[in-house]
Amino acid sequence: MNQPTPALPPEVLQQLKDIHPAPAPGWWPPAPGWWLLAAALAIALYLGWRHWRRWQARRAPWKAARAELAGIRAQWQAGQDQRLLLQQVSELLRRVARHCFAAEIASLPGEQWLQWLDDTLPESQRGFARGPGRILADGLYQARPRVDAEALLQLSEHWLKAAQKRAREADRC
Repeated sequence: MNQPTPALPPEVLQQLKDIHPAPAPGWWPPAPGWWLLAAALAIALYLGWRHWRRWQARRAPWKAARAELAGIRAQWQAGQDQRLLLQQVSELLRRVARHCFAAEIASLPGEQWLQWLDDTLPESQRGFARGPGRILADGLYQARPRVDAEALLQLSEHWLKAAQKRAREADRC
């Protein structure tokens, strides 16, 4: 069954050339998997950048409000008039409420305004209707208002944090 293979003459064997391996693949163009990975990475980077920009834009009004409140505090510590302090704090809180909630809220009169501010705060931090924030209702109309400025500024900081959280939960601002 097995037939012997015929022997080749030596001159034929000398004409044969060695087997050469294929050249190593080049680095360009990349394989399709690398293209898919690059596309997925580019999409992920774009979506991450877009999310970061939205986050920055949503934070900007709150950051500006806190910076303005810090400026009001610095002016007060430098000897600013208390009526001006009351005016600036009141305007800041109403501007934030108008921007992030509704114009109707910012135009509420005295007691209703203070009650709305308190409703925004957690129970333990309320102090606008009965506390240092009470002065916002009628302090601007007094010749020499008696203001606990540090407590009012602290209360305003708490309100800004609570309002930011409430606005974020309601998907506003």
